[in-house]
Amino acid sequence: MKEDLYDDLYLEEKEEKTDFKAILFKYAIHWPWFLACTLLCMAGAWLYLCYTPSVYNISASVIIKDNDKNSKASSGMADLEDLGFYSSINNFDNEMEILQSRTLIKKVVEELDLYISYATKSSFHDIELYKSSPVKVWITPEEAQKLPAPARLHLTLQPGNKLNVKLRIGEEEYNKQFDKLLELMDIVDEGYFEDYDKQSLLDGAADGLLSGLGDPYTFYYTPEEYAKLWEDDEGEYAGVGIQISTSYLTGICTISRVFDNGPAHEAGVRKGDILYKVEDLYVNSSTINDAVDIMRGTPGTDVHVTFLRGTEEMAYTLTRANINVNRIDSMMLTDEIGYIYLYDFAGDCAEKFETTVNKMVENGTKGLIIDLRDNPGGWVNDAQSIADIFLDKGTLCYLQYKNGERYYYRTKDGKVEIQLVILVNENSASSSEILTGALRDRANATVVGKKTYGKGIVQSVVPLSDGSGMQITVAQYYTPNGYAVHKQGITPDVEVDGDNGMYELGDLTDAQLAKALEVMQEKLAEKK
Repeated sequence: MKEDLYDDLYLEEKEEKTDFKAILFKYAIHWPWFLACTLLCMAGAWLYLCYTPSVYNISASVIIKDNDKNSKASSGMADLEDLGFYSSINNFDNEMEILQSRTLIKKVVEELDLYISYATKSSFHDIELYKSSPVKVWITPEEAQKLPAPARLHLTLQPGNKLNVKLRIGEEEYNKQFDKLLELMDIVDEGYFEDYDKQSLLDGAADGLLSGLGDPYTFYYTPEEYAKLWEDDEGEYAGVGIQISTSYLTGICTISRVFDNGPAHEAGVRKGDILYKVEDLYVNSSTINDAVDIMRGTPGTDVHVTFLRGTEEMAYTLTRANINVNRIDSMMLTDEIGYIYLYDFAGDCAEKFETTVNKMVENGTKGLIIDLRDNPGGWVNDAQSIADIFLDKGTLCYLQYKNGERYYYRTKDGKVEIQLVILVNENSASSSEILTGALRDRANATVVGKKTYGKGIVQSVVPLSDGSGMQITVAQYYTPNGYAVHKQGITPDVEVDGDNGMYELGDLTDAQLAKALEVMQEKLAEKK
């Protein structure tokens, strides 16, 4: 009985029915996941199709024409083929071998530049280009074979037509930057039809680059010009003995000073004459530097120079000579009134100016007329040193740079007590205006003459590595009271017309000087 029971329990099968509705409900509640996976797969497929380069299969058939067995030329070969001594199949095999040969494939690769591939960056991967790249990479197949690994170029075009090139060959990486100037030089170097002076090309390129600023005060010095710049500053040079004032508005170059006993002085050239032509070069603001270079040279040699005086044209053959450039002249106009003519701000002008003023004060001078007419400016530091004679500690002027930063030129304690009158005209510029503005704002100087030039910008002379240099406008300056001189000029307190005549030092037939003396006498009378 136990056994029967055991068998019943062991052998009993329970029939169970499958509930499909329950199973469906079990998975249906997760339908958002099924939908999301479906959409994700569809998006992935779409992206794959969009960004995968298209692959085209091209098939072609090559017909290899066999010789006609019935032709006379091949009748003998046909007979041999019929006898089993020759088979034309060999011809087909040979042609197929040629088509599949490494040599032919290499020629195809070289002809189509298939050993070079172009690609552009994309969001997911690089998109390969074929003969549609704006950049052409050229390398010989022989050189390509010698590469230890594929050469990968990464090109980045930056503002200003600058091209950055990164080359990676295996683990090695190289970087180089190209710009338009270098590109032009490379083209000239490779393609120009005859030999040329590379240094002249570089000088011309540098000059043209700076001229593109449109600023007449920013320009390039060749090594020779840069050396002459410092020769001028030393106060001696070989030339014809004239100082030129250039108007960048009219282009006219006017003689602002004729040096005593120089070639131009002996020929009768006067202050106010217009420099018209040097040799065959017509002179204006664009050619003045070249004209100056021509007029300078070896002492004892001749140069042909043409001037205009009104409508009269005057041509001279001037013999170059060593010119000693005196920066200042001085004299006493009366027992109490001194007079200093300051021609420019360069060399040792500040030291000589201070020495002259100290001697005048020791001799009882009460008033000083400083003549800055036709003074084109020069070094700001010289203007600072001269202003320091008359001003206590404070601001001479301040420069404002491109980034908004300000730099203050300041004077020190200790001044000479003396009444001041400043003479200026339309050719008084730059450092002349700095000194005039500071002395009027802080030393109660009276300004007499005509409105100044209005060059309220400051240049810096920068040496370059090859001995050349450049002058570049770096800032605009303001008077201590915040007045912007640039393109405005300084309007005199007492305006007097001048005739730019050639007067002897202290000649009181000079209307502007005579008026300055009158103003000074009035100031001294008020002081008493």
